[in-house]
Amino acid sequence: MPIADLILVLHAVVVVLVVGGQALFMAGYHRRWRWVLHRSPRMVHLGLVLFITLQAWAGRWCPLTLLEYQYRAAAGEPVPTESFLQHWLGRLVYWDVPPRVCTAVYTLFGLLVLGYFLLLERRNRDTLRPSDAP
Repeated sequence: MPIADLILVLHAVVVVLVVGGQALFMAGYHRRWRWVLHRSPRMVHLGLVLFITLQAWAGRWCPLTLLEYQYRAAAGEPVPTESFLQHWLGRLVYWDVPPRVCTAVYTLFGLLVLGYFLLLERRNRDTLRPSDAP
């Protein structure tokens, strides 16, 4: 398997982890799963989503997309002219996705992640607070 394809698979795994991770954090909040109160995985998730969102606002492509396209060009393969999300969403829904739509999607998702991060922080703080018991 060419390196560019491995990077594409890694990129897809990151997307699944970001979206699936948020789904798990949301379900965990509502189902009161204790593991979602652990700060480390939530910090990594939030940091990754903030990085993605800031990249979109800055008009920059994901480093994984750039790396994949670099290896494709070096191998003499055709290189897409759109970003990872534009390319795959465009294929999924059969229409072109302008960059501003991607930025809006990243921003809304980033706000969702931040909102649940803060909800879980509050629950974590309330859980760790000494109870009123004697």
